[in-house]
Order: sequence, then C-alpha cells, then structure tokens
Amino acid sequence: MKNLFVLLLLSSFFVHAQKNVEIDHFFQMGKMSEMNANYPEALKNYHEILLIDELNTKAYQKISHIHSLIQNYDSAFYYIDFALAIETNEYFYQTKANYHQDLGEHQLAIHYYNKALKINPNLTNVYLQRGFCYLTNNQIDNALKDFAIAWQINSEEAKAYTNMNIQMGLLPTANQMCKFCENQPLHIVKAIENLFCSI
Repeated sequence: MKNLFVLLLLSSFFVHAQKNVEIDHFFQMGKMSEMNANYPEALKNYHEILLIDELNTKAYQKISHIHSLIQNYDSAFYYIDFALAIETNEYFYQTKANYHQDLGEHQLAIHYYNKALKINPNLTNVYLQRGFCYLTNNQIDNALKDFAIAWQINSEEAKAYTNMNIQMGLLPTANQMCKFCENQPLHIVKAIENLFCSI
C-alpha cells in the first residue's frame, strides 16, 4: 500500500512537471511569434496554454495584449477581465487602464490606475500615466501631484518615461509644464523642473 502511494505521488509529480514543460514551450513559441509580429500564431500558442491550464493568468494577459496590438479592444478587455477574475493584480488593472487611455477614455483609465495604486502605491509608471490622463482632462493640479510623486518614488524611471513621451509628442513641452507650476508648492515645482525643464 505504501509503495502504491509513493508511485501515485511520483506519477502526479511527473504529470505536473510535464505540464510545466509544455506551458514553457508554448510561452516561448508565443513570444517568438509576437516578436515577429505573427499575431495569429502567437494567439494560437497562448491559447494552447489555456488548454493545459485554464487558470493561467499570464496566458490571459498575453492574449489580451496581442488583441490590443491589433486594436481589437473588445477582446483585449475580455481577456484582461478574465485574468482579473482569477487574480486581482495591480499590473492587470494597469493594463486595463492603458487600454482605456489608448482609446481616449481618460476618466476610465484614471479609475483603473487608482485600483492599481490601491494595491501597490509605489508604481512610478502608473503615477506618470495617471498624471498624463489628468493633464489631458485639464486637471493640472492632480497631474502635477502625480508627476511629483513619481519623481519621489523613482526619479530615474520617471525621467526616462517623461523623456520618451516628450520626444514622441505625447507630453507638453518643458516651457508649458513649467508655466503650469505657478502657485504650486515648492516640492511640486522642483519635481516638475527635474522631470520636464532640465531636458
């Protein structure tokens, strides 16, 4: 009887290990297809993972991401919502917020960035993205506060994100941002100067 138990335990371990090998294989194939912009093949590989493990949130997130790349946002929302139903995760909320931001739905984006920050209040990128949404909605004070918080959390990451978005034309110029700082507290002025005005 003891030998049978050991045999069943070993068999279970082997099956679990085999599933992990298959999942890793499909993730690697999916990533390669994604890098080559072969999105149908990437989706096929990520869906194969769900046939092995229907609760694999990483696969749902990857499928959602592919759908956003091809601008199929209905499916992108469907799969990220599925991941969130399995696991409440700040990155899944951030992903959902990013989709709303891509669609110009800034109030909804702010709502989901808030959810992400409630789980993890140290996400530099989320403060910057939410700040951008506030800026777009002409909520200047809130935007400046978010940019300042991002600077306090991780100045290097905040600076890199800001530089990239200014170069892409997605954020106002340094002169415009510095003008927004009139009548702001000193810590906000310093953060905005460091983020925008010293580029």
